[in-house]
Amino acid sequence: MNFSNLNVVIVSDTTAISNLFKLEKLHYLKAIFQSLIIPTEVNNELLTLKEFGFNLEEIENSDWISVRTVEKTQLYFELSGRLDLGETEAIVLSQQMGTDFLIMDEKKGRIEAEKLGIKTVGILGILIQCRRAGIISNLKAEMDDLIEKAGFWISEDLYQEIISIEAKEFPDVQIK
Repeated sequence: MNFSNLNVVIVSDTTAISNLFKLEKLHYLKAIFQSLIIPTEVNNELLTLKEFGFNLEEIENSDWISVRTVEKTQLYFELSGRLDLGETEAIVLSQQMGTDFLIMDEKKGRIEAEKLGIKTVGILGILIQCRRAGIISNLKAEMDDLIEKAGFWISEDLYQEIISIEAKEFPDVQIK
């Protein structure tokens, strides 16, 4: 899965954008995807970061993140009963646009998207791609930042699996 070499259409839910923004690493998304599309509700969820003192100029003035309105179809109403509105709109917009990938971390949302044939990638998959592209040099440090500074939860098994991926793909680098 190499996003940067493809002319792909990507829709994103809130989690990856907000967590990378909080860590001042939003540029990772731009480096991998070049452009993102977010539904109106995801934009609204991002704007709530202002309530916590964040300056959102980087997102609001971005030339690579665009906001789209979702058509409220039957699928929208079905999903909105099971998922939050940001996830619902991201899945529906992905389906309406025929996107190549949907960035989503929440398990329930990923399951619903995959039932519809929508390929998903989460923030950890994005970090792996950044590592492969040479944008970052240490997956463990990036995961530790997500956990400690953004409050992102990663199971111990998944944490170890990603460390193993890095050790296998980059055997000359010592993981600290």
